[in-house]
Formats: sequence, structure tokens, C-alpha cells
Amino acid sequence: MVLNSKKSKIIPLPLASVKNWVTKLNHFNFTNSYIVNFKQAIRVKELKGFIDFAIELMLDENSDASILNYAIKIISNKHLDANAKDYYIKQIHHLVLLYPYLINLLEQHVFEPHKISGNIIKKIAKDIYAYGIKKKIYEACSYAIYWAIKYDFNIEILTNKQDSVNSLDCIFLMISYLYDKKYYKKAYLKDYKDLSKELKKDDFDKYWLFIYETLPWTELTDNYRTIKKNDLSFIKPEFNG
Repeated sequence: MVLNSKKSKIIPLPLASVKNWVTKLNHFNFTNSYIVNFKQAIRVKELKGFIDFAIELMLDENSDASILNYAIKIISNKHLDANAKDYYIKQIHHLVLLYPYLINLLEQHVFEPHKISGNIIKKIAKDIYAYGIKKKIYEACSYAIYWAIKYDFNIEILTNKQDSVNSLDCIFLMISYLYDKKYYKKAYLKDYKDLSKELKKDDFDKYWLFIYETLPWTELTDNYRTIKKNDLSFIKPEFNG
């Protein structure tokens, strides 16, 4: 039988449900792997190949940030021996300064699953902080100070208070205040409280969290005054001294 051209047409196949690079990353062949604690363990050679492959894919996909994000999440489910872990953390340290959008992945997908030591996190935090100040990316600075509080290390940045005050970034101010509250006496916190009083006059809505946490209930008004008087905090206890 001959096809009737008037009753037939060519239509494209349905698009794949996942992007092509997802499939490629998921099917990367980690040769010579073994099992440790029910996890696939990979050696330096395979790890290096995977990271290089992910970066090549990212460049092919016009620097799609999702690719490195996904690659890091894949590695978070693997076991890394000492050599592989040392290589990996050095690569992450380098990559996070090139692609700061990776910062929010580090705690959950690098530090915790691979049990990274506080000293190594401290080195990364100091570099991220310096990068954030230089580029005025205050979210990066906030993460650095947050890690210093969580992993209990002194980040040793003498300009932190002044940096945060100059930034006028609510979260950076808040996390810097919590850090300084942990390491310094009350007199050192006066600059934060003075700034809160100024911000309260004209820009309360933008800075309410910082103002609420730094000032006593007697300096607040309306519902904020009531809930502060009842010792309610919007900060987790472990970060609030």
C-alpha cells in the first residue's frame, strides 16, 4: 500500500523528560570503584575524570550552573578515600571562588557528607569572605560567618563588624552580630545597636529582623515589643548564644 500524503504528516518525537546532561552525568562510568559502608567508593583518578567531564558539559551548555550543582550532589552520595577527599576539597575550594553560586551547596553536600574538618572549612570561609567583600556579594560573606558560628572557629577577620555595618545588608548584619556576640563583650556590640536605632526610624520593614534581635523589648513597639518581652527569637538557639 502507498501512503496517502494528504492523510499523513511528520511530527517531532516528544522531548526527553530530563535534560541530556542529567543522563550523561548519571551514566558516568566510575571504573575501578568499590563499596564502603554501602556506598560506592571512588578513587582520585575517577573523581578527577568526573569533575572534568562535568565542567566540559557546563561549558558546552553555555555555563549552565545546574550542571555543577548536580555533579556535586552526585559526589555527596559517594565515599571518598583520603586522597580523593583531599583532591575534591581543593577543587571545590577553587570552583566556589570561580562560581560563587555553589556556596549554598557546600554545607549539605560537601562539608557534612564528607566530614570536612573545621580547619579546612575555615580556610574556605576566609577566602569566600574576602571574595564577597571585594565583589560586594554579601550573601557569600554571610555564609562564611555562619560557618564560623556553626563549626565553632574564629574566622579572624578584624574588619568584620565594620564590613557588615558598611554593607547595610540585613542578613550580613544579623549573622555578624551573632558572631561578635559569641566572641566579644557587650560593649563591642554597641555599634550594631546604634545602627539598629537609626534603621528603626525610617527603614524598619527592610531591617526588622536585625533590629528585633539586637534591641531590647523596651526599644521596640507594637507586636514586636510584646513578643520580644516574651523572649521569642527568630534565631535558632545554637546560633543565639
